[in-house]
Amino acid sequence: MLMKLHTLRPLRWLILSGLLLLSSGCGWQLQGARHVSDTLMPLYMQLVDSHSDFSVALQARLRAAGVRLTEDATQAQATLHVSKDETGHRVISVSESNTPLEYQVFYNIQIELRSQSGEVLLQQPLSASRSITYNEAAALAKQREERLLTINLASELADQLLRQIRRL
Repeated sequence: MLMKLHTLRPLRWLILSGLLLLSSGCGWQLQGARHVSDTLMPLYMQLVDSHSDFSVALQARLRAAGVRLTEDATQAQATLHVSKDETGHRVISVSESNTPLEYQVFYNIQIELRSQSGEVLLQQPLSASRSITYNEAAALAKQREERLLTINLASELADQLLRQIRRL
């Protein structure tokens, strides 16, 4: 026995509503919906390079998470010091004629988060890397690929650091 089309529509809405209620009750939330503790705000940032890919990504993510940043270290409840912010690539495989075939693109940072009283809340190095192939015939395209990969690695590290800060 087939149900009529007009009786299926309310059933769909009922099922959808039930799923929405279940998902909201289980603690599930959209990524980025969780904020950082107010005890860290306002936050002062000491950066090696305020225009690096990592610094730009981190500042954007902190603001999106509701973190108030300050330019005045004396007004801050916490200080995030990025003492190392470096990126580059290294050859990981070569051909028989000793030309590069594959590179590893890396991004390394060293961070320290201190409370206003000087207590170290978080201190560690973070790094991310990916491998890319190299082709002399497409050198400009590979440079562009490496640049995009570097931006992606910086964003990944910023996300990783924000997750750690949220756990404090």
